[in-house]
Amino acid sequence: MRTALIVNPVSGLGTTARAASRSRIELAYRLVAGAGVPIDVAATERAGHAAELPAKYGAGGIERVIAWGGG
Repeated sequence: MRTALIVNPVSGLGTTARAASRSRIELAYRLVAGAGVPIDVAATERAGHAAELPAKYGAGGIERVIAWGGG
């Protein structure tokens, strides 16, 4: 099953967002690498981006989308 992981890198981070967001994205890639199955990872880049990504993935044949973050 083709899967994508959408990461909101700044959700809940307040003023520490920049450094912590890089760590969150790096962690997502490490977790995906350890899963042993191909998983696309995308980080949201702006408000509303998380709502756009599932449609893009659905059109590309991704069957499962996992969201990490929100607020």
